[in-house]
Amino acid sequence: MTKRAIKEVIPIRASADEVRRCILSADRILQYYPMGDGSGDIEPGKSFYCKGRLGVSLFEVLRNDSDYILLHVHNATSCDPPYTAERIKRAAMFSMLEDWHLEEDDGNTRLTRLWRDFEQHRFKALPVELLVRITAKLESSAIRKHWSSAR
Repeated sequence: MTKRAIKEVIPIRASADEVRRCILSADRILQYYPMGDGSGDIEPGKSFYCKGRLGVSLFEVLRNDSDYILLHVHNATSCDPPYTAERIKRAAMFSMLEDWHLEEDDGNTRLTRLWRDFEQHRFKALPVELLVRITAKLESSAIRKHWSSAR
């Protein structure tokens, strides 16, 4: 497991409650998910998936506080439907923890995302942390654009 972390800070024109609802919604995650084309709940309020041309991700909610959400994310490049937590985990190329810190100020939110504790299960030569770092930048601009209109 790699202990290094990737951090992004995103200002969003929406309240912390609105941003929190976006984080916990498969449909809202799909708004920034790379080449996303589908999503759904696996266990409502506890886990969901998003899929795209590059694979499918399982998002498991480990902690859900008013100002902090912790997700365990499993990313699989080859997993066929029906999507279940077990199937995605079994096919996962890597997994990681994703921290979401929300700080509200005057109706807007400063969202800090942290990706950490990368665990590579397949294709060990692939630079997963570098790929996450690159996609994080793209995701941040999409989150700012789409979630600022959450109101």
